[in-house]
Amino acid sequence: MLVSAALFSLPLLIIVYEAVSTLDRQIEYARTEKTGVQYHSSLMFLLKLLQELRDLSLPLHDTDAGAILQHKAQAHEAMEVLRRINEDIGKQLGTLEPWRIFSADLLRTLDTSSALSPRASFDRYSTLIQTLLVILDKLRSNSRLTIDPELYSSYLIETPLNLTPHITEAIWQFQDIPPLLHHENSPQHWTQAELRRMQDLYQDMTLLEGDMDDALHLAQDADQSSITFAQYYDHTIKVQFEKARELATAFLRQPDSALQLHSLRGTFTDMLASHRHLYTDTSWALFDLLKQRENAYRSQRQFVVISSTVAFAGFVALFFFLYRNLERTERDKKQLRHYSMELEKHYSELQRAKSLADSASIAKSEFLANMSHELRTPLNSILGMTSLLRESDQLGQEQRELARVAHISSVNLLDIVNDILDLSKIEAGELRLELIPFDLQYTIHGVVDALYHLARGKNLPILRHYEKEFFPYLLGDPTRLSQIFTNLIGNAVKYTDRGQVEVLVRCRKSDDNHVDLYSEIKDSGVGIPEDKRAAIFDKFVQADSSTTRRYGGTGLGLTITKQLVEMMGGTIGVRSTPGEGSTFWILIPFEVTESLGEARRLREQKLFCGSIPPRDARVLIAEDHPMNQMFMIQLMKKFGIRHFEIVGNGTLALQRCQAQHWDVILMDCHMPEMNGYEATRRLRAAETDTGKHVPIVAMTANAMMGDKEKCLECGMDEYVSKPVDIETLQEVLGQWINFRDLPPAETPPPTPPKDAMNLTQIRLVSGGEKNIERELVRLFLLQAEENLSDLRAHCVDGESTRWVEAAHMLKGGAGNLGANTLQDLCAKAQRLHTGTQEERALLFHQIEVASEEVKIFLINNGLTDSSAPSA
Repeated sequence: MLVSAALFSLPLLIIVYEAVSTLDRQIEYARTEKTGVQYHSSLMFLLKLLQELRDLSLPLHDTDAGAILQHKAQAHEAMEVLRRINEDIGKQLGTLEPWRIFSADLLRTLDTSSALSPRASFDRYSTLIQTLLVILDKLRSNSRLTIDPELYSSYLIETPLNLTPHITEAIWQFQDIPPLLHHENSPQHWTQAELRRMQDLYQDMTLLEGDMDDALHLAQDADQSSITFAQYYDHTIKVQFEKARELATAFLRQPDSALQLHSLRGTFTDMLASHRHLYTDTSWALFDLLKQRENAYRSQRQFVVISSTVAFAGFVALFFFLYRNLERTERDKKQLRHYSMELEKHYSELQRAKSLADSASIAKSEFLANMSHELRTPLNSILGMTSLLRESDQLGQEQRELARVAHISSVNLLDIVNDILDLSKIEAGELRLELIPFDLQYTIHGVVDALYHLARGKNLPILRHYEKEFFPYLLGDPTRLSQIFTNLIGNAVKYTDRGQVEVLVRCRKSDDNHVDLYSEIKDSGVGIPEDKRAAIFDKFVQADSSTTRRYGGTGLGLTITKQLVEMMGGTIGVRSTPGEGSTFWILIPFEVTESLGEARRLREQKLFCGSIPPRDARVLIAEDHPMNQMFMIQLMKKFGIRHFEIVGNGTLALQRCQAQHWDVILMDCHMPEMNGYEATRRLRAAETDTGKHVPIVAMTANAMMGDKEKCLECGMDEYVSKPVDIETLQEVLGQWINFRDLPPAETPPPTPPKDAMNLTQIRLVSGGEKNIERELVRLFLLQAEENLSDLRAHCVDGESTRWVEAAHMLKGGAGNLGANTLQDLCAKAQRLHTGTQEERALLFHQIEVASEEVKIFLINNGLTDSSAPSA
């Protein structure tokens, strides 16, 4: 057990050992660096003594034997200090042997320099100084003083340990060589080598000062504590150096000027003192920095030792804890195996349940596809027939109205079917949004215009408020966006009996290529109770059960709207006050495009790209449903196509294709014996031998995801969904048949406003006699003119009996005639026994408009003429 505990703790011990060893090495590095700074300072002091001894040996000075002896004594003392340091760390720093050679040479020079000439003495000291500079560089490198990335001391290192020794030597030589040359010869006889040496010293000094400036400012950027050094250099040394540059430049031009030489030496003496001061300050700062780093490493080492001891104790305790629980774990294994078997059993049951759910989902999709086909097939016939019927010029006004009502009812039924299919597609993840350019303003106008007649029937204005006169073109799905606005605006009209519906639209740029579309649809209708708002977007939910009885609807519109908005990456919400109205808002992001692109132009041109005249075109129609066959017969006549044939299944379609050539084939997908998919595949297989290609257009009531792709994959060229839209089918056929010269369809006479009159009532009274109907209309119009005059005259504040009586009389006449809208408005006026002038004036305007619509209706039906008084 103890062996196991030791093995368990071994990784921790290894990690702790490595961490402590690393920190010990860092502490040793820091100590070495500190010693290197101290060693460097001692060598710099010796360098200063040697440079001053060299200077004292020049003939420029009156020989002062006492000063020379004093400097030599100080040099001996400095060498003794450096000897002890070298014996301690010289071997470690790699300076032991170079120092022994240097110190021997220096001792000989100090003993014999008094007997040397000024030139020999100058050269001997210069050689010793160069050797000392080499030792300084070796010390700086071997004491790791160039490695300090954590505490940013490397920039300070460049100043005291690298640059200062070389800068001071360049200054000393530049000020010492001219006196020596003056002693040996006049400036006119100086050699080119001697002048070039002076110029090189001047260049070296300039470069070194530039390096010093850069190093100090880098240190300042890395650590703000170094700012004082950079400021001292800028305000003191840099000013002195600029003055020295001017004097040095002048001296190089005129080396024989004693005054310039004297000024130059004075300036250089000041620069040397300033550099020594800077060296002293930065050396101490560096020493403190290294000391702090050593202390930090020692603190880290102490922390590692303490924390690892605690961790080791914890590891041992954990081991014994785990060991005690090991037996308990073994006992639990049997129970876990039992649980595992139970889980496997439940997993198998879940797999079976998932399989059943997948089967149910597939069955649901197949059911929806079949229902789509079965519902859309009769709707195709009804919508097509009623569309053709409404365009006929052989209908009376009443028959035209009945056809219109039947068509609208069919459209409403198709909307319900589409809502159910859309919801199923969304839930199955099969609904895909288009990404095409579209005009936002055109899209909204189309929705409002489509709902205008519904709103007008309820005397509700739809007010549009646009933030801008023109909106940018957008990339998105205009069809689904229209569906969102249709649901929201249609609901606002449906649930509002009086007042108005307002549509606010604005676009705000989110960046250069995107906008956020924000819209509010506000009504003054029944409103939504607060406890119902959270569920208003749920499926099959309306505010209460009375809403369904009163207004109808499936409760799917808002659910589909919310899901479409979210699919577009937007949000939707509602604010409402019961009895005052509701405001639905949407926020949807869109990408902006410069133009509507080629899509619109191609769509506009498609109708006329065909080359076959309609009268010469040969069209084969494969359709099994009798009502759809009748609809297609009427549609071919409308398109001007004379040569067409209808067959009831795919087998007959193949036989007719083998018997003769067809320009286009309209192929229903679901037919007995052989469906359209199989017939198309066989026809395409036969064409591989002939090299011909007959265009095939799919006609299917299926509207599920993948139906269009399935048609195209089996070889069909185009796809038209049932119920067939006449314009869409003509556009598709226009790819092969040229409809450019097709005469426009006859436009039926204008349909009067909805529900202006119902002729059933008057015909029951007249027995169908036109003379009796005209006389009844004449009497009604005369009486209505008088009633309208009374109503106009009594649009006043307060009570008005004459207003009520006139409204009552006009209501009775309108009811007898079958003018239902006018009758309802007059009943509303009759109840306004007490009211304001504004209320009566608004209501009278509505009555006046309705009466004019009744007169137009009567004129269109030949029951009066335009000279008759208005109703």
